[in-house]
Amino acid sequence: ITTALPYGLSIIEQGQLEARVLEGPRISRRFHIFARKNRVLSPAAAGFCDFLVQACLKQDWVRLPEAVSR
Repeated sequence: ITTALPYGLSIIEQGQLEARVLEGPRISRRFHIFARKNRVLSPAAAGFCDFLVQACLKQDWVRLPEAVSR
């Protein structure tokens, strides 16, 4: 028995596993984006950060801080 994020479900196709959606309890986790002080992000890194923030904003279970900064 294990828990997995939705992108991990592709593993099921490779073995004899069965997936079941959990109805409760609600599980949450935090993640942070770190960058060096006084350094400008490369265009690719800045785009990736923007992508992460926008993807999180589309989810109803995400609570972002009032000010999200890079």
